[in-house]
Amino acid sequence: MRTLCIALLAALFTIAPADPASDYVQFSPAPLAQDQGLPALAVRVSRVRPRTSKEGVVFRSFESVVAVDCARANARFLRMSFFDQPGFKGELFRTVLFDLADVRPIIFREIQGAPAQPMVRAACKHSAVQSVG
Repeated sequence: MRTLCIALLAALFTIAPADPASDYVQFSPAPLAQDQGLPALAVRVSRVRPRTSKEGVVFRSFESVVAVDCARANARFLRMSFFDQPGFKGELFRTVLFDLADVRPIIFREIQGAPAQPMVRAACKHSAVQSVG
């Protein structure tokens, strides 16, 4: 996943300022693949302060793959890889995979701009354009 996100760096969109003094989300609306018929996207999140995941992982940033359900206008995490520093720096120290029964909806708590919905809309728009061509 880390290599994939670095390769997609030029195609990433940022929601919220990409500033070391703020939290931000980056994503590529171009699907990486399909997961259960849904487009799977690369999403990165950087946090100013340490956060703790539901699994108890303390992190500052993560790279992930998410599946977007355009019919329901939502998305869920498929995989998350955690870094101990903001900006996807430091050690990539843990990767968590979520099976289909373990639904982890995309919720970016305390990040301004409600980034989940613009990300879902962009991914669905891009997927529709790709499907027509």
